[in-house]
Amino acid sequence: MFGTNFTGIISYPFRGWKKSGKEVIIPGIGFKDVGGLQEAKEELGEVVSYFHNPQSFWQRGAKVPKGVLLVGPPGNGKTLLAKALAGECRMPFLFRSGSEFEEMMVGMGARRMRELFKQARSYPQGCIIFIDEIDAIGRKRYSANAGHAEQTLNQLLSELDGFHPRDNIIILAATNSLNVLDSALLRPGRFDRKIYISPPNLKGRREIIRLCVRKLPLKYDVDLEEIAAMTKGLSGAQITNIFNEASILSIRRGEKFIDYEMIFEAHDRVLMGPSLTSQTLTVAKKRIVAYHEAGHAIVGLSLPETVVKKITIIPRWSAGGRGSEELVFGLEYITVGAYSDFKQATSIVRDLILRYGMSDLGIVPTQETFFSSEEIPPELPEVAKQKIEKEREKIMNQC
Repeated sequence: MFGTNFTGIISYPFRGWKKSGKEVIIPGIGFKDVGGLQEAKEELGEVVSYFHNPQSFWQRGAKVPKGVLLVGPPGNGKTLLAKALAGECRMPFLFRSGSEFEEMMVGMGARRMRELFKQARSYPQGCIIFIDEIDAIGRKRYSANAGHAEQTLNQLLSELDGFHPRDNIIILAATNSLNVLDSALLRPGRFDRKIYISPPNLKGRREIIRLCVRKLPLKYDVDLEEIAAMTKGLSGAQITNIFNEASILSIRRGEKFIDYEMIFEAHDRVLMGPSLTSQTLTVAKKRIVAYHEAGHAIVGLSLPETVVKKITIIPRWSAGGRGSEELVFGLEYITVGAYSDFKQATSIVRDLILRYGMSDLGIVPTQETFFSSEEIPPELPEVAKQKIEKEREKIMNQC
């Protein structure tokens, strides 16, 4: 999903031209630089067609969407896709983060929104606006977290209603959670086109990896197909970061080529952080940790969808570690290493109950679904909270 020049902060080549002494930024990338996301690129292809041949739309009375909302978890290419769209259309690109409109001074966010659209209208050929993390200003107006963002949201709605299709302005926005946005923002004529950006499937991961390795000196025996399978469930940003870390490792070791070992080590660093080789463990402690991690491996092997690649002393997600400690050494030798296991298990169980309705309680109605997995929505009555906690304890004990 990302090219080799992705470094965590978007940094791409740009084409520019001058207008009234001010540089106008046009991204120098296109859809060919975006791995995966085929359906999203096809959806946005209509916008490209409009900018290249608007007369064909006008003659048939067709209107291109004013607003396009990109919805999905972070790190999967929403910002990159917006830049690629501007590059395909050869249009100026205005980027803003939703947090830029937040200000303690009342009215400052609305003022910045007006200035943004004023700048957009100053480009005679039109432009593309992209607002990242729009939920910072677009939350439901009855939400307790809305605050001064209400005025900014009202100004955005006014601007969306105010420009004409022939202004050639398209506004894209990105959010991790559609459910928290105000319904007025989503009605037809505003953000009426929604494109869901999911983590890449196998085909998408192949394309991302191909983009990542274009300029990397890989050793001849590196199997990219195996790496595509190994990175299942990872975001495009994580996959890109794996190859960046592998490249850094090759430089650190003074090697000319990147081999399997470097890629696997980079994979572990991205997912779990660097290994703590400076820590010293006693023989007894090593034995306990070894059984703990073996317990994780046993749980993984018992699940049909899980593949165990290797076992290390780095903690994993499943709770088999605590179980193996208890079986082998007894309760008196239980370590605190299972803390993160229980914390993760608690978060998963609360997600099952509150987000997915996969418990005996059924669907739990909440005003917002964008809450931490470690807390219960505060708007629920006390009786409901007690029922949720009892259900959580029941599921945890069964596991």
